[in-house]
Amino acid sequence: MNLEEMHIIHVLFLILCFNFCCEASKSILEHNDTALELLNNCKCTLKEYCYKGRLNVRGVGIITLRSKITNESELIEPAEIQCSKPSYICCKEPNTDFGNRVDNTLQLHIGDGKASSLTSQKDTFKVGKKPLKCGFPKPAVNIRISTGPDEISTALDGEFPWIASIYRKHQLDGSYQFRCGGSLINEIVVLTAAHCVYSSRKRPFELKVIANAKKELGEIGSNPSEEREVKKIVVHPKYYAGGAHNDIALIFLERSYNDSKDLNSICLPSSNSSYDNTRCLAAGWGDGNKKNNDGVKLLSKVELPLVDQKTCQEQLRKTRLGQEFELHESAICAGGQKDRDTCKGDGGGPLICPNEGGYFIQMGIVSWGVDCAKEGHPGVYTKVEKFVDWIHDNIRANS
Repeated sequence: MNLEEMHIIHVLFLILCFNFCCEASKSILEHNDTALELLNNCKCTLKEYCYKGRLNVRGVGIITLRSKITNESELIEPAEIQCSKPSYICCKEPNTDFGNRVDNTLQLHIGDGKASSLTSQKDTFKVGKKPLKCGFPKPAVNIRISTGPDEISTALDGEFPWIASIYRKHQLDGSYQFRCGGSLINEIVVLTAAHCVYSSRKRPFELKVIANAKKELGEIGSNPSEEREVKKIVVHPKYYAGGAHNDIALIFLERSYNDSKDLNSICLPSSNSSYDNTRCLAAGWGDGNKKNNDGVKLLSKVELPLVDQKTCQEQLRKTRLGQEFELHESAICAGGQKDRDTCKGDGGGPLICPNEGGYFIQMGIVSWGVDCAKEGHPGVYTKVEKFVDWIHDNIRANS
């Protein structure tokens, strides 16, 4: 055998080895997810738990915001790396800053976001020259918690004198459509969820607010004296729409409500607030609410206990959010009982808890959930206590 023949045989041998090794490697990758994960620096998981190629620990595209608008997040996946199981793909670890981006166009945050030493219990709502104590209902009989433990019931006129309804002007026909709830924290500022007003933050003129302490959902144009134009919208600079992190915003009104004897503000929590966390109330005009004889939605209320962060995360991980889900620190949870919950249309409204002094403190803002009113599915609210400094600082900066 000459040298040329030996060279040809050697080349053929190398080709055979190469093909064998490639097929073997392909077989290993198809049947050994560990090798696949190591080579691609990813983790095999169910497809629905992967968002844009990374583990979806924030519930992006899964959580349901509780306003009368649809989620703006869309699942747009890059090329998938298939794992051995048909329903699994290889998903990279989430970015450490995922869900914590800052909108540099909204640099209105002042302070460190910790609970303020300002005791909001001293805050007042002024009607003319007469100051009113925040957090007190307005009916003739001083009502505290009036729902039964298993009851979703209609509120009374004046029972929630701080609650407001937010409307957005339709771009095509010019009509105003109900969008979300909110709460008066003084006579000219409404506290609500960022997801309710984010798209209007640069066009505040397209929103209107109604506050009248009535149970019927107002209609723009029916009583102009109860309506207010919006002067400015301040969205928290670290609001993240995908996971509804820091889901909080302030609406500054063009004209004060200090001429209304029917209204009052809700108290904000402070570092030394004391409250009954087992008997909190949420109220709103969401889906499924009762209507009066004219077909107008009535304000509903439901009693909900607060759920601690650890328990809430454990319960939410049993939903379609999956075991990798991480509940953000800006959230507080409540409920989790069957048939008792806030739902779509209640977004932005207040979650309030009774104080030992006989008044209410707003502990949460209705934000999102996984479905509505299911056993073991707590509703998620923005934790107001975390943002008290931010609220006070922005009110001072814009007053």
